[in-house]
Amino acid sequence: MKRSDYAFSCGGCICNHCANSVETIDNCTGEAKEPCFVCDECRWYDGDTKNPDKWKQECDEYIITEEQAKRNRKKFKIVK
Repeated sequence: MKRSDYAFSCGGCICNHCANSVETIDNCTGEAKEPCFVCDECRWYDGDTKNPDKWKQECDEYIITEEQAKRNRKKFKIVK
């Protein structure tokens, strides 16, 4: 999906489902390796246009949350 397909400006950003993100929307207590504060510096987080746009599709520190991984697994189809 494209960024413009989402209802809110952070839609599609991988930070939403990253265990390292301190602003993640998933319940992932204990899954983080290193806390990440990238969202705090993003213009879309608090609307401060002086901040840069930190919306991401790739990150070397990304760890998918178990909650999101379960959602993704439900979408898989077994092909025989």
